[in-house]
Amino acid sequence: MSGRDNGFGVRLLGQESLDVNASFGLTPRRIPRIIHQTHKSRELTDELQGIMGSWQKLNPEWEVRFYDNDDCAAFVQKYFPEYWQAYQALPKNVERADFFRYLVVLQHGGLYADVDCQCRQPLDTLILPEDTLIVGYENSFRDVVAAYRRTYARVHQLVQWTFIAAPGHPALRALCNDIKGALSMGRMLHGLQHRGQGALSMGQM
Repeated sequence: MSGRDNGFGVRLLGQESLDVNASFGLTPRRIPRIIHQTHKSRELTDELQGIMGSWQKLNPEWEVRFYDNDDCAAFVQKYFPEYWQAYQALPKNVERADFFRYLVVLQHGGLYADVDCQCRQPLDTLILPEDTLIVGYENSFRDVVAAYRRTYARVHQLVQWTFIAAPGHPALRALCNDIKGALSMGRMLHGLQHRGQGALSMGQM
């Protein structure tokens, strides 16, 4: 984990990590120990269940919360009625899943991880007490043409298949407002550009 900060409370993942023994003291911090994961249903293959289990195995002090499509819809209706119309307007479940991950971390904080994303290091070795948003740096290109040729949405692109944030982080709120605004104006949303990695990258870079 590097100490690089872009000026908005965002730290990008690098190579350094925290001292394991010091981290396991469970120092008070802004990011709660909650892991959020979602899948279209509760019917999961043995492979996916094994990958998902890696999070609890390496992070026994963390609470793991799982949501299927119905859970996601109920969550948005309960906690974010102001985004419900935009959520429903997205034509595909995978698009709604992209939107949901921002909303659930905005509400509760913690870590979001796709179900096919494996944990290989205890999270308490990565997070500093003062951290409020941690994202991974996926790739960087010399210009837009080079990025598009590789099917990337941004010249400097962050990952959104896993990220960590404190509840109520303003960057996540701004991102959700951008999605809602684009839909309310009837703009056609391209997945990577407006909900996925491109949206998160645009908000942080």
